[in-house]
Amino acid sequence: TMTLRTANSNRIRILANGNVGIGTTSPATKFVVSDAGGTGLEITPQDSLARISLVAYDRLDFAYRELNFDGYNYSFRTSGNVKAVMLNNGNVGIGTTNPTTSRLEVTKAASGPVAKFDNTSSTGGTGLEVNGGNGTGFALSVGQYNGLERFRVQGNGNVGIGTSSPATQLEIYKVNDDPATLRLS
Repeated sequence: TMTLRTANSNRIRILANGNVGIGTTSPATKFVVSDAGGTGLEITPQDSLARISLVAYDRLDFAYRELNFDGYNYSFRTSGNVKAVMLNNGNVGIGTTNPTTSRLEVTKAASGPVAKFDNTSSTGGTGLEVNGGNGTGFALSVGQYNGLERFRVQGNGNVGIGTSSPATQLEIYKVNDDPATLRLS
């Protein structure tokens, strides 16, 4: 064990097992920065799981603590590639590094669903809930990647297929001369 001291107080301790502690004399993981042995930031390499854990933990109270990150923008990477970002304006992008049009933008350049929501509760529940809009403002819009809208639910409950401004509870609009078809079976 090696201890570095200033003003007669322990500041850094390196244990025989290689654990390093700043602000604690008994670091429980490979690297701990602690507030007098209580709440601390612990970094633990876990080679068998191929990961490193970063934990805010209080060894005196045996409790997890809130871990705050503060910065201008955040970039989340795997294998050196950006997978998600959180910008200083609060916008989050998954699959895009510049989410500018909405609070959450999810982008995928491959086949298959962009997002999947499963409610596996045996007692029921909501799979996806979308709230927003009022009156003729839209609450839900479904379209193609190029921005061409195909389906809209307005805040007043009107549903439009092929139109972005349904005037009734259900309005189906077809662009060409063929009649719009609604099939109920």
